Amino acid sequence: MLLKRHVFDAGRKTDGLDRACQDVFDTRAINGAINGIETKTWPTEIVVHRSWGTDFTKLADDLGIDIDLATAVREVNDWLLHLRP
Repeated sequence: MLLKRHVFDAGRKTDGLDRACQDVFDTRAINGAINGIETKTWPTEIVVHRSWGTDFTKLADDLGIDIDLATAVREVNDWLLHLRP
C-alpha cells in the first residue's frame, strides 16, 4: 500500500511491474513445488489473516497511516487488478 501510494500514485508508471510480479510468483511456485509448499499464483488477491489485525493497527499507527486493515486490503487488491496489461 505504501509503494502504491507514495511511488505509483505519485506519477511513476507501472510498466513492467506486472511482469516483475509474475516472475516473483513463478519463482515462488517452483520453490514451493520443490519443498512441498502450496503457493499463490499471479494475479493474486490478498486475504486477511486473523493475526494481522493488531499488527496492522500498530504498524499503521507507527507510520502515521490513517487507514484500517479492511480498507488497506481492498485498496491494494483493487490496484493489483489494474496492474494487468
